[in-house]
Amino acid sequence: MTGDFSLLSDALEIRRGQLVALVGGGGKTGAMLTLSRELADRGWRVLASTTTRVGQSVATSMPVLTMTGDDPPEELARAMSESGCAFLSGGLGDDGKLLGVDPWTLTTIRDRCIADVVIVEADGARQLPLKAPGEHEPILPQGVDLVSPVAGLDALGRPIEQGYVHRPELLRQLTDSDVVTPAVIADVLTSDAGGMKGVPEGSEVCPILNKMDTAPRELALEVARAVLARRPDRIHRVLMTNLHDREYVLVLP
Repeated sequence: MTGDFSLLSDALEIRRGQLVALVGGGGKTGAMLTLSRELADRGWRVLASTTTRVGQSVATSMPVLTMTGDDPPEELARAMSESGCAFLSGGLGDDGKLLGVDPWTLTTIRDRCIADVVIVEADGARQLPLKAPGEHEPILPQGVDLVSPVAGLDALGRPIEQGYVHRPELLRQLTDSDVVTPAVIADVLTSDAGGMKGVPEGSEVCPILNKMDTAPRELALEVARAVLARRPDRIHRVLMTNLHDREYVLVLP
């Protein structure tokens, strides 16, 4: 069963008070910015952030505030009230990227109701469509309500080699294939050493298959159905997206 949506936030069933984490590859930052814009347009106070690092391009979409102590900056609430959304960083890295904040800070902001929703990018993929998490990843805030492991469908057919996927040596431990197939993406997204790594037992899980415009519809659906079949205990919906054209298709068992 499938259903079409015009808003990413509706397709993911985002609710007030949630802490949402995006992990994996293939479009996390784009999804975070899309959700922030949609929910801010709804009148919500939206905090976006990262526990790793992201490019400074987020500054073109919302104000960027920097942590200077242990507590959230006082101007955070005002920035969200004025702009609808704001990005909280830990400063600027030597590579020019915005540094992450302590995950405890994001949980605190959610629990204190400083923001109506918190959206965090919880690992990095160097802009590659598919990845396996490193030993230190992901960095998920405590009490995360929804985790969306992300993969780009443009990974299909790519060799599992450096430059095509992130951490190919770890991806090869999750599959016997030398190239990315629908089964490979499903294995990676649903593995406890892949997209499900560190996801708390009580968290909702909705994988995102991004760039569905790069694959035939039936092939994209094949990936989605394989994901659902592998983890019926935890995964009850998969979202196929084309963030550029704002197309969102929810796939149910």
